[in-house]
Formats: sequence, C-alpha cells, structure tokens
Amino acid sequence: MSSDRLETELPDCSADTVLLDESNFSTDIHAFVRQLLQDGVDPKKVKFRIVSWVAASPDRSTKSVRKREAVSYLGIGKRTLERWLQIHFSQGTEAIPQEPRPKKGQHKLTRDWKQFIIDTWEAGNEPGQEMTPTEVAGIVEQEAREILGVDKYPSYWTVLRILGPLIEAKKTREGVYSAGQGSEAVVKTSTGKAIKASYSNKFVQIDHTLIDVFSIFEDEEEVLYVQKVTKKDTAPAPGVIRLWLTVIKDVYSKCILSHLLSAKQPDSKAVALVMKRAIRPKFFPADYDLQDVKIPYGPCRNLGTDRGKDLDSDHVKEIGKALEEIGPQVGFTHHLRGKKEDGGDVESVFNGLNKRVLSKLPGYTGSNVTKRVKGAEKRACLIPRVIDKIISWYFYGEYNHECPKGKIRTRYEQWLHGLRGKLPTVIDDRRLDICLMKVVSCTVYRHGTIRFKNQLYRTEILKAYEGRRVTMRYDPDNILRVLVFEQETDEKPGRFLSTANMLNVGQLNQLIKELNLEIRMINLKNLESEVFSFEELDEINQAASASRNAANESTKGSRAKYSGKRRKTVADEKEKAKKGKRKNRQKQVQETLHSIAKDSTRPSESEVAATSISSEDPSHLEAAAPELTAQSSEHSIASTMTEIPQPQLVGNAKSSDSAKVIDMSEQIQKRRLQFFQDKLNSRRRNDS
Repeated sequence: MSSDRLETELPDCSADTVLLDESNFSTDIHAFVRQLLQDGVDPKKVKFRIVSWVAASPDRSTKSVRKREAVSYLGIGKRTLERWLQIHFSQGTEAIPQEPRPKKGQHKLTRDWKQFIIDTWEAGNEPGQEMTPTEVAGIVEQEAREILGVDKYPSYWTVLRILGPLIEAKKTREGVYSAGQGSEAVVKTSTGKAIKASYSNKFVQIDHTLIDVFSIFEDEEEVLYVQKVTKKDTAPAPGVIRLWLTVIKDVYSKCILSHLLSAKQPDSKAVALVMKRAIRPKFFPADYDLQDVKIPYGPCRNLGTDRGKDLDSDHVKEIGKALEEIGPQVGFTHHLRGKKEDGGDVESVFNGLNKRVLSKLPGYTGSNVTKRVKGAEKRACLIPRVIDKIISWYFYGEYNHECPKGKIRTRYEQWLHGLRGKLPTVIDDRRLDICLMKVVSCTVYRHGTIRFKNQLYRTEILKAYEGRRVTMRYDPDNILRVLVFEQETDEKPGRFLSTANMLNVGQLNQLIKELNLEIRMINLKNLESEVFSFEELDEINQAASASRNAANESTKGSRAKYSGKRRKTVADEKEKAKKGKRKNRQKQVQETLHSIAKDSTRPSESEVAATSISSEDPSHLEAAAPELTAQSSEHSIASTMTEIPQPQLVGNAKSSDSAKVIDMSEQIQKRRLQFFQDKLNSRRRNDS
C-alpha cells in the first residue's frame, strides 16, 4: 500500500467528500501529545499514535515536517521511522515492536575484538611507525582465519568505528588540524601543546606584513623614520613608501578583531596598541562609514605569535601579566607557534586582501617578488589614511560579515555564537593604558627623583624609597609624566605609587632652541595639557649626542698634540720626586757621619788600653791591633744603629790632670773609614 495514502478519523459527510480542518495540517507534535494525554491515552501507546499521526498527513509537505518532529521527539533514526510506517501500512500499528532491538548501538563481536583492535593500532603507531585502519582490519582477518579458525570477525567499518575517536585524538595531539585548515581549529605551540579554540576569543593570532601597495605622503617630512623601498635600477620617488599591516584574528570564528597600519616597522609598542584596539570597542571617524557596522572585540585567553623580535619581546609578556592583574577574564597567555604552517590562518587574510582589494588599487606591485610590475611606485597616488579607510571597510564591513563556503553563519555570527550571544564586558580605557605602557626599572635618588633618558622625574612619595628600586611605566606618546610602581615581586606588577613629572623642562626647551630642532617648544605655563612624545625626546638626545661628538672631533687634534706632553710632564715629576727622596736620604747619612767625626766624648776602656799599650811598647801594638779593630767595629755598628755619636779615641798619657787627644795610627783610621764607607754603600743600594 502506498505511503502517501491519506488516513483520517473524521466521519464521512457524503460518499464522495472528506472534510478537513486546520488540525489535520498541524505539525506541532507537543500539542498533539498533550491532547492525547488529556484524552486519557495510555502513555505506552503514545508512540503508536504518533506513527499514525505521521501516516495520516494530508500532503507531502506536512508529512515531511511531521517526520522531523517525530524523529526528534522519539529520539530515533529516520530509517527506524520509515520502517515503522511500512509496518503501519502493511500490518497495522499494533505490529510495531514494543522495545528497541537488543544490543542497539553495540558492536556484534564474537570475542573481545575491541581490545585487540585498539592494541594493534597503538602498537603500529608508536613513535617512528604508522599504521592505517585498513592494515588493522587485515590483521584482524588474519587473526580470525589463520589462528582462531573462524569465519566471523569484525569488518573494516567496524574497525573504523572503534578507531575513530583514537584517530581524531591523534590528529589533534599532533596538530594535523592547524588553525584555518580543516573542520578543527587547533594550534600547536612550540612546547608541543595543542590548544583547541572551542569558543570565541579563546585563541587569537597576530602577525605583520609589508603590504604590496605604494603610498605617498602629503608632507615629505613625515617620511622620516620610515623604511623606504629601494631598487637596484631605479630609486623610489620622494615620499613613496610601503606601509606595514598588523592583524589580530580570532581562530574560532575567523573574525578580524583589530588591525594597525603603520609607516614604521612594527615593534612592541605597535603590538600593545593593536592589542588595546582588539580589547576595546572600536570607534572610527565619520568618513569611514562604519558607525552602524558590528565589529567584534574583547580580551583573549591565548595569544599566538611567531618568533619575531617584536612579537616575542619581554614587553608583550609584560602586557599579559599586567592584564591578569586587572582580572582573570582579561589576561592572556603568550604562545609561540610550533611551525610556520600554524600561522596559515593569518597568512590567508593577507592573501585574500591582496587578491580582492590591493590588486585593484593604483601603485600595486604584486605579491610575487619575481613577477612584480616595474614602475609601480610611480603610479602611487593614495595617502596612508585612504588606504587605512579601504582596509578597515574590507575587514569589518565585508570580511567579518561574509559566510564562508560550507557554513551557515557569517564570521561575525559565528563569533557571537561562540560567546553564547553575550557581548564581552567593556574594560576601562585608562586601565588598559596603564597595562600597555612600556616598563623600565629605575633607582630612586635623593629628594625622590628618578632618571630616565637623560631626564629627571620627581614625586613627593618617592622620598620614602630613596636608594631602592622601583618600576616605571610610561606612555610613548606622552613622556612628560610617568607612572611609578613598587618593584615587581614573583613576576607580578607592584602597587601603584604615584605619577612623576619631568623636571627641568625649561632646559629642554633651551636645548631645542640651541640645536635648532624642528620640534615645538613645551608650554611651561600650561604643562598639564602639554603632550611630549618619546620620539621627540629621543630625537633631542640624538641631536645633543651628535653635537657633542662633533665638538670632540673638532678638538681631537689639539687634544692629541698636548696629551703626550702631559704624560711626559707627569713622568718627569715622578722621577724628580724620586731623585729628591734619594738625595735627602744621602744627606741624612752624610750628616750622621760628620756628627760622628766632630763630636768628642770620653774614650772607652778598650781604646784607653790600646793607647797605653802603643805608648809603652810599640811592638805589642801590632799584636793587639786585630782585637782592638774588632772591638771598635762592634762599637761603631751599635752606635750607628742607635744614632749615638761614636766617641773619639782619647788617652791618658800618664797624667790625670789634663786629657790629651791621642792621634790614632794610620792603619786604624783606614779600617774605620772603610767600615763607614761600606755601610754608606749598602744604604745607597737599599734606597735605589
């Protein structure tokens, strides 16, 4: 019997007419079940009445809707419902089975094949090996036929169903599904960790690129500190440059959260600025025509970057730590990509931007280096603001609101779906300013001052921190005031202390005037409203350093001329002082000798004995001379060491009333003079 046969319980009004009302076309299964229960139908019979309700559909469209409702309400498959409808039309509703089939959803295995299949697959996929489900099915067949001798064993599809969860886990663990590829959104980090973006803003990626469009500046002075494009054959026209583009993309929804177009090569400051734009709601000027466009925003949980110096800097890591102090829902963890392919999610944005937008602009040079068009810089006519306006509209007005191929939601709808329809909490802009500033460590000097970039800053509260280290955060766009915090402990930002103001701003203005720099003067009367950037301060310091170097170069010749004379003069003075010291020592020794020769004192007993011997018997003088000489020498050494004058030899010529000086023999005089001469020579050698 045909399944399209109309079944109705309405009474016949005539032999050729069947009356139908709105209840016959109803597709609300919940209302139908409530009515059955109100009529007292046994709940066990509700299933059969639902099948009859589907079979009694008056047309195809109503029947199709009722089938979907029945499958959802009963929790069965479409094929099961179709089989029940066939039983209903052929055998009646009572023939439908009361209970589901036994072992429904289980593998029909004659032995414990499941564990055997899992063990075989894991053993074949150890490090350095690889085994496919087809090979596992072949091993199962060989095990059943040749070893067990049975004909019933799991088929290939049964093996694939058992290994399905293990295969998916292995792909996720190895990062096979990189961000932007396949149905999964998984990024593998450099530490081997695979992070799956299961909701919006859980994992975002950031990257830079040099866009392939030349732009010009209205004022050529703005080209300073910009990387100009150079070629071997032709030099670029003045003011023609290529801009840097920084993009933050959500891995889960593929939405662009923020971007930054800069004339300078991005650094950690650019990363901080684009992160701030991604966290805060964005407000564009009126001429951008983006006032009514919905743009995603909010803090992220994980930030993925490559190993670039600006992206893997300490400042980027400090941003994540500082944001964690605001709240756990704000801070993020910084990760490095495991390999280059893991950044394909962001690279695809750059490729799409080139093909869909930049390639249609004047001054486009092409992404392929070997096939770039010559003379593209001569056709450049767009200023950076116009290019930023075009890119902003493409990202937030078109790209985010497009529906990718094979999806049912746009990227923005997917981002909102990943947040369960709730927009992120808006974070105070001032708190983000503090967290995204540059960070340096300083020492507090006297009177509560700190030094940074050749400038002094002071605040009253720092007087209590003299001699200690503090952490200073500053905004590169306004260097006149800095924020001071306590020293970090355990890698966490310290407590906020105060705002320190720059001192000697008048001297800074004087330096600007002397160096003739093209920097505006700081208004000292209204210093609170003044803004002075870090780049301006750096330019002043560089100009002052160049001026000092030029002055040193101009006096280098004269300084070199007199440097040798100064060294010679110093050496001469040292030699003169050394000689004077030596002469003074010699003079002291000579004065001591003269005092010994002139002073006359009472002679010693040995000298008197020697004199008496020589006067009585000259023959005994020679015999007593050695002993006398030894005694006199010993007496001379003792008198010299104690600086006591050596007494001159005197004698008593048989008369006690008058003492006469006795002349010493010539031999004794020579020996004594020789002794003093040797003593003097030894002292001279010691002094030299």
